[in-house]
Amino acid sequence: AVPCGGDYIIGNMGDLAAAAQCESIAGTLWFDALPWLTEVDLPCLVSVGDALVLEDNDALTTVSLPAVETVGASLKIERNDALISVSLPALTEVDYELYVYDNDALTGFDAPALMTVGQGLYFTGNAVMTSIQLPALERVRGWTEFVTNASLTRIDLRSLVVVHSDVYVTYN
Repeated sequence: AVPCGGDYIIGNMGDLAAAAQCESIAGTLWFDALPWLTEVDLPCLVSVGDALVLEDNDALTTVSLPAVETVGASLKIERNDALISVSLPALTEVDYELYVYDNDALTGFDAPALMTVGQGLYFTGNAVMTSIQLPALERVRGWTEFVTNASLTRIDLRSLVVVHSDVYVTYN
């Protein structure tokens, strides 16, 4: 694995293969509206300097980022209709916002090592999500929202001690 500069905007299998060689990406890593994308598996990636975005990928079922520890801006996982699994076991910090929006098949979200979110934490419109597991999360420096996740029955925030704004848990 090697450090990679700039942004990686994935448009084809070659772009994905190139990103798979990266230990770090200095800019943004973006997966947007890729009808062929069924899986994101980047076992070497440890950090993304800017945003990590997975949005509007209708065939995406699995995201495996086992070594990612930090995201320098936002982590957005939104409108991936077939997404059933997200693995982020090493993630400790998201410097800006964590968005998990409108993923119709996602039943749970587990980031067991996540300790800090620099701004907002948003889980909204994930219709079949039953569980959100953030057991190490200690600090959110902005809004925290769990809204319209119709099947949600469990939120684990056992270590949360500081939220610098409002917390909304509604319509779940």
